[in-house]
Amino acid sequence: MFRLLRSLDGQRIQQQPEFRLAAQECELFSCYFRGKIDNLLSGLQYFNDIDRPSDEIRCFTDCIDEFDQPTNTEITAICSATKKTCVLDPLPANQLTDNITRIVPAITRITNTSLDERVMPKSLKHAIVRPLLKKPSLDKDTLSSYRPVSNLTQLSKVIEKVVALRIMTHVSDQQMVECFQSAYRKNHSTETALLYVTSAVKTAMDKKQGTILLLVDFSSAFDTINHNILIRRLRLRYGFVGKALDWLTSYLKERTQRVVIGDQSSNKTTLTTGVPQGSVLNLGHCSFHYTFNLSVTSYEPMDYSSINMPMIYRYILILT
Repeated sequence: MFRLLRSLDGQRIQQQPEFRLAAQECELFSCYFRGKIDNLLSGLQYFNDIDRPSDEIRCFTDCIDEFDQPTNTEITAICSATKKTCVLDPLPANQLTDNITRIVPAITRITNTSLDERVMPKSLKHAIVRPLLKKPSLDKDTLSSYRPVSNLTQLSKVIEKVVALRIMTHVSDQQMVECFQSAYRKNHSTETALLYVTSAVKTAMDKKQGTILLLVDFSSAFDTINHNILIRRLRLRYGFVGKALDWLTSYLKERTQRVVIGDQSSNKTTLTTGVPQGSVLNLGHCSFHYTFNLSVTSYEPMDYSSINMPMIYRYILILT
């Protein structure tokens, strides 16, 4: 829907910045993106060090100790859906599709070996970051006007998709999805969230009731995720153990990236926090709950007549 609205509004796809000294600009962007995260992390250090009783809350009844290995048929379906190409790929996406029958057995063996040996290859944990302008109206000469977009290799995305499907099956089977959650949930999106909020507000208006809407915007939320805390939560709250937890740990640790503008690039940097947002895995549900962990504990009319307020619907959101 939003893609259609943008096309009707005449907005164009965001482009990379054009600089005369692209090599120097790559390093500037790399330092800026990393510095922004470091500044945010310095303010979060206290919260990263404290104990979290909520981590001990079990959301599952059965653990998952290993990911089921995919077949050639499953890998074929995943590869056939691959449309984007990264500069790190040996083959463009269209050539991969054209030669799918000959390439799939090798990709299946690589994927199964990765899952069996509990390791995500280092070469597949490197990302190409391209700075894109957030809005056309922003100053193109200001670093803060750009956001980093990560590009990962096709093989990396294939393995990630395999794991993502198994994670979502586990999450669904264990009924660990919040009923009001729209992010990282099948058949849900920003559209379902907007429809729900709009319906709730209009329903309150029809009943002559007021509405309080709380909107929270976290800066670089997924980039500041502490790996150790996320791994702990994956184990204690979501039941990932054994080979499954070891693979996820390998996937998160020792990731690298470099900024690319045109044919120039920055030096490689190592990421110590966060989950790759260009990934099809992104530990979607678990990362979402690590960062927000919103639980609707009350959705009932409450009488605020004692403080001269009308009846309102109150959402109590607990952030843990």
